Amino acid sequence: MDKKATIQSIQNQDERVVQRIYGEFKPKFVNWLKGKYKIGEQEACSEIYQRSFTILYFNIKRGKLDNLEASIETYLFGIGKMIVREWWRERDQENRSLDINDNDELDQVDVLSNAFNGNEIDDDRRRKLAQAIQAMGDPCKTILTLFYWERNSMEAIAAKTGYKNEQGAKKKKYLCLEKLKKQMLK
Repeated sequence: MDKKATIQSIQNQDERVVQRIYGEFKPKFVNWLKGKYKIGEQEACSEIYQRSFTILYFNIKRGKLDNLEASIETYLFGIGKMIVREWWRERDQENRSLDINDNDELDQVDVLSNAFNGNEIDDDRRRKLAQAIQAMGDPCKTILTLFYWERNSMEAIAAKTGYKNEQGAKKKKYLCLEKLKKQMLK
């Protein structure tokens, strides 16, 4: 089916054509995301494809592609570029909000690091901190130990603890610190 016939069929609400081109373009689009943009999460690739295809679909329905000179696939990939940029911006916003929390943790990093290095913290507080971390159990005990005492990166911690990515490990570390704060205040 040529481009004009495909566009016309979609405008006439032929669901078979929509399903056919959706299935036809998806594998190539997902591989493009993984290769060019290094997006390894299947869920993210599917979400970006779905958003891109939805825009393509509604642009066809509104008649915006009636005089399209490029192929439908090329047009879809152009939409995909914009959606990827938006996706990265959204992700950066999430990371920044986590980074703000990390900045709040700077004092805690010093306290935790100093606690087991024997610097600037009394023995009672060091003992209380060790007991609080021990009482937390896993995964908090492991994550805090790997980060503060073994100085592992969040990426390494994610790999060692089985988290999907470093953002998941980072969020868990933040929650563990909140839990530790509560323990220390008791």
